[in-house]
Amino acid sequence: MIVVAVSVLVLAWQSWQVARQARMSTQVAAAAVWSETTDRLHRIVTVFQTRPALRAYFYEGKPVPQSGDELTEVTAIAEMLADTIEGSLQLGHDIPGASKGLQGWYSYATFLRSGSPALDAWIGEHPTWYPRLVGLSVSPQRSRPQPPHGSNV
Repeated sequence: MIVVAVSVLVLAWQSWQVARQARMSTQVAAAAVWSETTDRLHRIVTVFQTRPALRAYFYEGKPVPQSGDELTEVTAIAEMLADTIEGSLQLGHDIPGASKGLQGWYSYATFLRSGSPALDAWIGEHPTWYPRLVGLSVSPQRSRPQPPHGSNV
């Protein structure tokens, strides 16, 4: 009888440890998603340091250029932003507990979609590539978009 009781206690302790390790693994995975996504976004935003005129297409509602090298650059940045944000929203959904830490990404994605004709056009051309971004409610184009409250953008 004592052996059974001890076995049950050991099994309960092991189960508790496994659950604890699973929670820790989830937290580590969520932190990795946040770190990678932020790193990818920073690499994209670095382009605006070397080409500051391009920033207006994403943060000031400037219409998409009709042709030329600037159209190519704006389209490439729109694709990179859409990929980065969609990926973070998808991983936030797939990793249990990660979506809470990525709530700011939903605000940022909504902000960009509603204030960037370039990003909105890219997503509109490829809606099946970006189901989470397509599913966001966006307000009409703003004349002077403001970053979300508390954003460092």
